[in-house]
Order: sequence, then structure tokens, then C-alpha cells
Amino acid sequence: MKSGRYHGFSVSSNADGTTTALVYHGSRSEMEQLAAEHHIDEAAEYGRLCSIRVYPHAGADWECELKYEAPEEWMKVSRPERNWGVRNCQLRVTMLSRALESHPDYRTRWNHRLCAAPGVVTLPDWYYTATTTIIPAAAAERYCWSSSASEPPQDASGVWQVLAEATKPGIDSYDAAAYTVVETARFRTATTAGRMVAGVLNRIGTPANTFGIGGGSWKCDDAEVSWNGKCWIARLTWTRSDGSGWDPELYG
Repeated sequence: MKSGRYHGFSVSSNADGTTTALVYHGSRSEMEQLAAEHHIDEAAEYGRLCSIRVYPHAGADWECELKYEAPEEWMKVSRPERNWGVRNCQLRVTMLSRALESHPDYRTRWNHRLCAAPGVVTLPDWYYTATTTIIPAAAAERYCWSSSASEPPQDASGVWQVLAEATKPGIDSYDAAAYTVVETARFRTATTAGRMVAGVLNRIGTPANTFGIGGGSWKCDDAEVSWNGKCWIARLTWTRSDGSGWDPELYG
């Protein structure tokens, strides 16, 4: 909350954009406190804060002027805020190698071939939809799955034949997108920065901005508080799950 009394504002415009000056007055300590609550380049509804000025006014009163600049395109662009404690997010997307069997559309025929007992020449209907190597009980004596590297089985009736080769032979993994959101905020003290990261590591939650990415859920996989030479920075890294989300019994 701003200290001091709101005095007014002035607006000037030119071809490059709009400049807005907000003026407050009060005691010297109030105006110095108000100035300390802001920083150059912070974003607000009036634009980017370009100057902070504290100066004597009349008698014991002082004034604090906050001047904002808003280029013509300012209102057309959604910009992150840089005020104290406001969480800003950065999206990162990397590719991870995952087991082929974990693909949401996985089919057993991708990396297995279907073998049949001697004399069996017909592909069963379940061949196209199977997602495990378990053969239906009624067909167990006539069919079996085998990896593309193994030999067909044989029994008393002879060597089984390969009825259908693997449709994706030699492929045992696939690339999947891994979404992470890095959430940061600026604080004046280490204690307030620590409050942002306390108790969230390895827990299910939601970052301040998910960039419109739906599905699954988010879990905090990294937390950090550091000093950047000007202020304390709290940083959280959130990882989006695949499928139905992180297990709440493990990470709730």
C-alpha cells in the first residue's frame, strides 16, 4: 500500500507514446518509504516506471513523483509485472526419451511380431488393438508375441511361423515434450523470499502462469533463494506430468 496522500497526476502524449506522472505528498519519511517500494523498469497500468523523484514541497511536506512511460504498443502487449513479490514465469520445453511402451497410443505390434502355430494363417482382430503381450486365453494355444530379436517358439507341432512382423522394428523409445515453468519473484529480505519456497518442493501445485498448457498436473522439482546484488530472488521450477497427473498419494 502506498504511504502518503495522493496528490494527482499529469499525462503528456506524443508520437512515441504517453508519459504519466503520479504525485504523492506527505512527510519526508513517508515519501522515502514510497520511493523504496518501487524500482526503475517496473511495469504498471501506466507503462514502465522510468523515474522516481522525492523532493520538498511546502513547509514540512515532501512529494514523491513516479513517472511512467508507455510506448504506443504498450497496451497491445501483455507484459510481466516486476513489483516486489509478484511472481513471473518462464516456460521451458525440452525433449526427453521415453520407453515406447509408455506412449499414449502404444500398440504391441509396434515392437513385437505375432507368431502363430503351424497351420494358423489368419490375423486375429485383437492384433490391431493389443497393448500388452498377454494373449487372450482362447487363443493362447495358437498365437504368441515375440520381440523382433527373438526366434519364433516351437513345440510338438513344430516351429511356429511369424504371422506379422513388428511395424516399428528396432524402435524402443520415443521423444516426448517435457514442460517446465520457472517461477521467480523479487523480495527485500531473505525471510520473505524463503516463505515463497517453503513447503512446496516435491509437491503438487500450480505456477502463477501455465501459458495455456492443459492436461496433467504440475509438481515443484526445484526451489532456490539467492541474492543477485540488488535484492533476494526466490525461484521455483515446476514440471508438468504426463497423462492423468502426478500421484497425489505420493506428492500431495
